[in-house]
Amino acid sequence: MFNKLFCTWLIVSFSFACYGQSAETLQWKIKIGDSIIYKTIMKAQRDSNNKVQVPAINKKIKDSKNSGFDLQKEMDELRKMEPDHYVTTLKRRNGGIIGIEMLLPKKNNSEKDTSKLGGLYQMMSSLNGGIVLRGAVYEKGDIQSFYLRNDQKNLIALFFQLPSKPVKIGDSWQISTNLISMDQNFKCDSAYKRNTVSVTAIDDIDTDRIVTVKYDIEEYITGDFGFAGKMFGSGKEGEKMFMKMTHKATAKFSVKKGRWISYDGELITNNSGGLMGGYSRKTFSLIAL
Repeated sequence: MFNKLFCTWLIVSFSFACYGQSAETLQWKIKIGDSIIYKTIMKAQRDSNNKVQVPAINKKIKDSKNSGFDLQKEMDELRKMEPDHYVTTLKRRNGGIIGIEMLLPKKNNSEKDTSKLGGLYQMMSSLNGGIVLRGAVYEKGDIQSFYLRNDQKNLIALFFQLPSKPVKIGDSWQISTNLISMDQNFKCDSAYKRNTVSVTAIDDIDTDRIVTVKYDIEEYITGDFGFAGKMFGSGKEGEKMFMKMTHKATAKFSVKKGRWISYDGELITNNSGGLMGGYSRKTFSLIAL
């Protein structure tokens, strides 16, 4: 009799733990006239020689006898121009829309860079006010700027898209990302996509509820490029092009404040057999200012 009562108590307790927890709403809370500002890091990680990790350019192009242009070198130079961070501002608009603008950071005039790259950076900063990303989400999470180019929409989704309904521990959802983008020249043999964002913890801290969210996104494809023959498709004879991109991140959302209080992730690209074959890692972070 005691064993039956004990087992019943365990089942009831387990059921309450699983289903009795309250769901939390992750929603942007910004008043008209107010804003949230984040130091936004999207930075390529460096190797042991302090060099920026970039995909290697197809050797056929780099070693071409018909060209003195070193594409790999030029891309390395462009990567050096990448800023340490950006400044992202979120402002509330009418209709429950949160406008998002990401800008290049302003450089100290006392440290003016007169190099060729410095001049190019200044030119980029002057164009469109230095804005590199402009979009919007609804305060309840979904993306409003559906019209953005794919790479820019990915950034909005990775950083600022929230679940459209209340969530509890164990709940998961998808965000609007397509990390890999091809055109009609690519002949796909196989493809795979995993897009999972989930709640792993909800903690009471002081008078706030902090929701921990994990991102687990992976995409890969294999195949050939029909355009320009083997130069853009495969490396060695019979080798298929392979591309894999993964984004893993951990973020903490304040229910009371209605904003991320931290976001730390990494985007990894692994590519072989094509023009941009190689491996790169990029840090993704939000730091409240």
